[in-house]
Amino acid sequence: MHTLISLCFSHYVEKARWALDHAQQPYVEHSYMPVFSTAAVAWASRGRGGAGDKVSSRFSSPYLITEDGTHIPESAAITCWADARSGGSLYPTEEVAELERRFHDRVGPHARRIVYFYAFQDVEVLGKMAERNVSPMQARAFRALYPGVSRFIASQLKVDEAGVERSKAVLEVEAAAVAERLSDGRPFLCGDQFTAADLTFSALFAPAVLISQEQGYGAHLPSLDEVPPGAQELMKRWRDSVAGRHVIRMYRDHRRTPVEG
Repeated sequence: MHTLISLCFSHYVEKARWALDHAQQPYVEHSYMPVFSTAAVAWASRGRGGAGDKVSSRFSSPYLITEDGTHIPESAAITCWADARSGGSLYPTEEVAELERRFHDRVGPHARRIVYFYAFQDVEVLGKMAERNVSPMQARAFRALYPGVSRFIASQLKVDEAGVERSKAVLEVEAAAVAERLSDGRPFLCGDQFTAADLTFSALFAPAVLISQEQGYGAHLPSLDEVPPGAQELMKRWRDSVAGRHVIRMYRDHRRTPVEG
């Protein structure tokens, strides 16, 4: 069975989960909170990690170790690997790959910054996420280290008011672009077929609309009534947008449950 090392609530990890589940690839997930996941990837990769890019470090998760011992870092690489084992249906055109890269670079980091910005306003938001997603021992350790962890993340990801306003503007542009694509009545972003473009946008935008585990998200995210009022208003509006409704529909119709090993 494959092994997936994850920052439990990460939307990039969710993309990898979705791809593996879509390809019906069985895996066991080792879930961690921020910083703990970095250490886990460093340990599993023997200090090598991945290549890293402008939105993630070398030791970011997801990090997949296949049953034959192959190490695959980064969500896009894991998605391609999984898709190749299920007939290759997720990448029918270069347009799909271009959209995947765009969403990786623009939706992913900006949704992440917004979620952290609001989560840091109430220590209980991330504390409860730890309790619901990882072991009790790790959750207690995360709570103890929270002040330092939150400062480190805020510094690394520029989680501040100016940064979050820029990120909101970027997500508005991306949501509008998705709405424009769907305005001709097509069911999917690239036509009549579910592709990596739909999977990637839906996974990476999911935290911005707080997709629940009951709706298919692979980890526990806060509910609307658990986030600060400013976040509630924003996320309700995005839920009701064309882009948000597309995400909800993709989860409802195309998010397969994990294959049991």
